Amino acid sequence: MEYQLQKDLDFIAFLKKIRQCRDEVWLLTDEEDVLNLKSALSQYVAVVLAERPEMLSGSRIRCGAEDAEVLREFLSMPIGGGEV
Repeated sequence: MEYQLQKDLDFIAFLKKIRQCRDEVWLLTDEEDVLNLKSALSQYVAVVLAERPEMLSGSRIRCGAEDAEVLREFLSMPIGGGEV
């Protein structure tokens, strides 16, 4: 499922929390880039993007329901409805 990120989130805390996720967590940008946030290189790129909030404004997170529960404090409502 895909989720929007909370506005003004602590991106470093978000990346640290991803370490607790069981499966892959993907960042999908408006420019159709797909970053696996469990990868150190992708995390580096994501941190650079997070320094410019307009770059992440339309981004979304794709992860499984179990991992969405782990990341709940950082995610908004799922895209397409439902609950986090």
